[in-house]
Amino acid sequence: SRGLPVFSFVDPDNLISDYGLGSKVTSIEEMADVIRKKINEKETFLKQAQKIKLFFEENFYVKKKIEAFESILLFNEIKPS
Repeated sequence: SRGLPVFSFVDPDNLISDYGLGSKVTSIEEMADVIRKKINEKETFLKQAQKIKLFFEENFYVKKKIEAFESILLFNEIKPS
């Protein structure tokens, strides 16, 4: 992740809102307003970018997922070939 916020018309699992990953909007006009606000609030934007990067590293980083999978295999004594 580059730490860029998500701007979306849908947030079915509430990931965007619950984790502060961006904004759910209801119109193009609202999206434009939210993007302008983000651009003008640089310090807030940078803090959010760090939060977004951390969320993606913790939840979607491939190496971390592989390590978790390997630990399950080792726990169950399954040897990868």
